[in-house]
Amino acid sequence: NHAIWAAAKTTKFQPDDSGRVPYAFAPVESYLIFAIRLQDLQPSRYSPADGQCPAAFYVESRSLMRFQYTWPPARVDREKFLARTTFTPVAKQNWHGITLLRGQTNGPGADLYSAGLLALNQAFGPDEFHMEPASSLDRIPAAWRGRKLVIAGGDDLQVIGLATAPRRVDQALAEITRTFTVISPVPGESLRLQTATPEKVFVGVSWFPEWMSLQRL
Repeated sequence: NHAIWAAAKTTKFQPDDSGRVPYAFAPVESYLIFAIRLQDLQPSRYSPADGQCPAAFYVESRSLMRFQYTWPPARVDREKFLARTTFTPVAKQNWHGITLLRGQTNGPGADLYSAGLLALNQAFGPDEFHMEPASSLDRIPAAWRGRKLVIAGGDDLQVIGLATAPRRVDQALAEITRTFTVISPVPGESLRLQTATPEKVFVGVSWFPEWMSLQRL
């Protein structure tokens, strides 16, 4: 939660034509509301679950990495939401992928960020994850022991030395079409990627050990 507040308080919010600042509902929305009011602006709440997100809105990225908890599948079609939304980081702070984003629903549709989120959400299922830079694969951190690691990318992505076969992404967006999964990566080891499109590579790691995965229930 501290990461969300750190991102929100350093964001310069832009109001819409009505003078209000639209944001997407989230369990920790109080941080966004407080940060918006500190700039003498009026927050305006929307919920993707109601299909009412405006052309532009703010959203904290953690909710997008635990999508089903924030917006129940029965009320929000994750694939459709991500397919029509472009996300742009607007905060200086970014802690393990947790930051503040500006979403746009009247633009060209899904961008690489949306596509990466979809691929990782599909791979992690009900489990919450965080996003890490591809450079973190040069030396697997000790904190990843026992966790689930997912690497998403385009058709040509290969993970050198990994015997696991890639999985196809259902309803893939922006040509991010495959994921590789590693259970309990070995700290200190290196995973080398081979791809002509490194900008399409997204790395996700579960917050909790694999033995605590909700997929085991």
